[in-house]
Amino acid sequence: MSGVIDQSSPILSAAPATSSPSWHVRRLRRLAELHELAPQWQALAARAAEPNVFYEPWMMLPALELFHRTMPLEVYAVYREEAGAQTLVGLLPFQRGRRYGLLPARYRRPLRYYFCALCTPLLDREHGARAAQEAVTAMRGDGGITELALIGGDGPVAEWLRRALHAGNVLEETRIDRACYQPAGDYLSSTFRPDKRRDLRRLERRLTELGELRYVSLQPTSDLEPWLDAFLTLEASGWKGRDRTALNGSAQSAAYFRRICRTAHALGRLELHALRLDDRNLAMICLLAAGGGLFALRTAYDERYARYSLGTLLSVWHTAGLQQRQPAPWIDSCSAPDNPLANLLWKDRRTLLGWRLASGAWASVLRGRSTVGSLLRSGGRAA
Repeated sequence: MSGVIDQSSPILSAAPATSSPSWHVRRLRRLAELHELAPQWQALAARAAEPNVFYEPWMMLPALELFHRTMPLEVYAVYREEAGAQTLVGLLPFQRGRRYGLLPARYRRPLRYYFCALCTPLLDREHGARAAQEAVTAMRGDGGITELALIGGDGPVAEWLRRALHAGNVLEETRIDRACYQPAGDYLSSTFRPDKRRDLRRLERRLTELGELRYVSLQPTSDLEPWLDAFLTLEASGWKGRDRTALNGSAQSAAYFRRICRTAHALGRLELHALRLDDRNLAMICLLAAGGGLFALRTAYDERYARYSLGTLLSVWHTAGLQQRQPAPWIDSCSAPDNPLANLLWKDRRTLLGWRLASGAWASVLRGRSTVGSLLRSGGRAA
């Protein structure tokens, strides 16, 4: 018998055994921990199943530093480990508290910082379903009451969360709809009646009688600082300045706006547009790009020219121009559901969902099946 081993042997040719991936959840409660996580966090945002610019580290971390340093945090970070390598596949940020209304119940609700208009968590597009399941299981095990809100309802994340929540004590689902733009067909003809389009052209003609009218956009090579100065000054000149809600109303809010705009500009994700009469800015809009779309951040206009519908003219010009891009981006208005300008400009609607999850005995209390007194007397066990 030959001593040569047959290399086609199924024993030798079989692939080496591999272990199944493992999953674990970290709970981050300190700002320093979030800073350490930032590189992995940003990588997760780039491959997330759904974009949420408000939950990216370059937007959230400065807000926490400037406005919410004492906010009690509870950020669920979900990891997938395989072959000794750990990958962050889910990030669900919450703020926590010790009383839920009048109830002495621990709670967590989505982290909403200054500017934040969307609370869709960042879930890996490939492993998001399992990440959602692991996070919800951890929340249920931690007890108390969990609120989820402002979750985009038009993508896979809501479905993954709904599926993960289904086995627990989900008490209710909430829903709101806000204006958005989805590129389809001709924007002007599908949004405005002929008489309204004539009115918009008439307003533009009346403005041209006052001077040279131009629509201008920040370019990638433009000097950003004059644009930021102009936006802050214009916003402060109107009702936001009088109500002390303008960004220039505090050093912190102005610093935050400048910081995130500088970062977004460096990343190629900032859009600033202006309607100018001669050298005067009559209206300006600021948007942030993420995942093939745009999130509307702030608007400002000169109230002395309010009768010309400046915000409408500028936004119509900008939205109509999006159709020239390939592919054309969508716009999330990030506005309240009853915002009149957003509802005029963008006829599509984005659904935002929310759920409330109660663990243990608190589910019975919130459903009215037991009282707080009976719960406390029983030492926290369901009556």
